Amino acid sequence: MSRKKDIVNLKEQKKEMDKSIDELQSACDHKSKSIKSVQQNQSYQYMWTCNECEKALSYPTPKEIEDYVKS
Repeated sequence: MSRKKDIVNLKEQKKEMDKSIDELQSACDHKSKSIKSVQQNQSYQYMWTCNECEKALSYPTPKEIEDYVKS
């Protein structure tokens, strides 16, 4: 296979995996969450993240971040 075909094939596989992840995360109840450092747009942000499906849910408050960093 040519390099271009390999790249196109890998991109298609990645697209299919991302879709599967989105479907699993959409079906999750997000019953348990914790604050984690999550990469977003070439930087890292603290986010409330589901412990089961790893979906970033919301931004913690400054007080919640402070408590997390202290622990």
